[in-house]
Amino acid sequence: MDKYCKYICVMCIIVANSISAAADENDQIIVNVVGKDICLPVTPDTSKGKITFYDSSYTYYGWLQIYGAEDCSGHKINVTSASTRHTNGSVIATYNLTWLYRQYDEVDDEEYNDNYDNYDDTGYDDSSSFDEPLSESADNIVTEIPGKFVELADRVSDIDVNGYPYGALSVGMSRFYGEFVRFSAKFGGMGGFNMFGGVGKDWIFGLENSDKMAWHIGIGAYISFGGNWADECNQAVTLNVAIGETPLVVNKALACELTYEYFFGNRQRVGLFGGLGFTLGNFKATDPVIDWDFQVGIAFKLWTK
Repeated sequence: MDKYCKYICVMCIIVANSISAAADENDQIIVNVVGKDICLPVTPDTSKGKITFYDSSYTYYGWLQIYGAEDCSGHKINVTSASTRHTNGSVIATYNLTWLYRQYDEVDDEEYNDNYDNYDDTGYDDSSSFDEPLSESADNIVTEIPGKFVELADRVSDIDVNGYPYGALSVGMSRFYGEFVRFSAKFGGMGGFNMFGGVGKDWIFGLENSDKMAWHIGIGAYISFGGNWADECNQAVTLNVAIGETPLVVNKALACELTYEYFFGNRQRVGLFGGLGFTLGNFKATDPVIDWDFQVGIAFKLWTK
């Protein structure tokens, strides 16, 4: 199961990189250190990897998503998005860095000094960064990437783009859902959240539970991109969790899916979607059943912004 989760997380990383590549190079990300006791340099964890900066104000040209940060002592820093404004087709976003926890006590001060001594005049940390086992790092990626995907979707939900929010009626074919009809609604802007439900039946695959009518409901988060990303988006990637009666296993099952959709034309009314995921069930069995799911179909938007 851990292996399946890692596959999904790698796909999320690829999606995040595609979104970053679609950004306008004239966009600006401004980072201000406003916590008075934060020690420099500060190392934010971003969509471009870890970036270290040494001044209390830092400007990055191009789109950059900041997930979290640490100061030179390794203390966690709270990252807040102060403002986002559009100027001549570009986006200028400002982040403020403040304390996430209480200020240092005497023990913290000793730790602060010990860590600060590890930096030379160039800000290079002489301490080794390879002490953590590779397997532990991989597990951290598995647990952190889905959360960061949802966080990114939430942070860009207030950026207006054409076509979102929307409602869609989808028809498709899947091992998990059978031949199904689904209604879904995405709420947000460039990113946001997804609610969906559908019914279906398996006539093609001939699976173990094909005699029952299938149904499913679920929630998820999405990130849109494509075209002029600050204005019109005709593509989206959605990370969903669903539960329902499925032809794949007897009794109810849980599914995690990653779907991609592409809509055609200026009005973005008709599009294609495809998805990959894994399922977990039988809920009443002693040992769960784990299996892959693949789906593909066509979607018709019922309304857009």
